Amino acid sequence: MSDKYSKLVYEIECALKDDYGWQQTLIARVGVEVLELLLRKNRNYGGSVFTVPVLAPDVDVNTAIRVRMSDKVARLQTLLKGDKDLVGESIEDTFMDLLGYIILLIAYHRDRKEDTESNDPCCVHLWSARPDDRQYKCTRCGEIISEVTYRRDYQ
Repeated sequence: MSDKYSKLVYEIECALKDDYGWQQTLIARVGVEVLELLLRKNRNYGGSVFTVPVLAPDVDVNTAIRVRMSDKVARLQTLLKGDKDLVGESIEDTFMDLLGYIILLIAYHRDRKEDTESNDPCCVHLWSARPDDRQYKCTRCGEIISEVTYRRDYQ
């Protein structure tokens, strides 16, 4: 673990032990809960959030994450209006999920920024054939290339 993250973990541990007061402890507890939930859900979904949606192959990852966030905002509007919860998801659950999607979107953009800085828009392209269009689409970043380019550069 880098020094930067070692220091962050230390700060969180201190906050959780109440070294910085009750407010810092409360914030740290919620933050750790959000992170644990996000990591657990990411494992359960197989990391699919950073790939092009299977049922919407023309939607890029950035848009797909924002659509999920929009769904959570719509859910919040329903719950905050006082409509009855029919699925067992509380206002707090919805906020936690929304925070998770915000973290995922930031992580996705950081990853893309690092790729761009390395002059590669996507360090590891995962090409999926689109035979009807004679094209290939990266399931990670959504880039589309011709069959000719794929054969020349990737085979």
